[in-house]
Amino acid sequence: MITFDAFSQRAQALAQAYPAEFMEGIDTVNVHRDVRMHPHLADIYTLGECETSHLSDPTGQEPFRSIVHLYYGSFVAMAKADAGFDLEAELEETLAHEIQHH
Repeated sequence: MITFDAFSQRAQALAQAYPAEFMEGIDTVNVHRDVRMHPHLADIYTLGECETSHLSDPTGQEPFRSIVHLYYGSFVAMAKADAGFDLEAELEETLAHEIQHH
């Protein structure tokens, strides 16, 4: 199983590989050790989410800002539950999905 540090480094490398215009306004990609469950659906893991940054301008006159969160513990839990879970592919897909939310 991939370590937290290796997962975090891979996530950051993937984020840095995106064109600058895709990452414009994303303050950071945070990787958390937590297992995050879906807030409304039992037994569903949340792999990542995109939230509005506290640095966003509430007047809307400045560019919108976001923070992407990835939950290492959720990836590990899914990999343990499903032998066919491709952690690398899921990391890439989750990161792309969350960037698109921005």
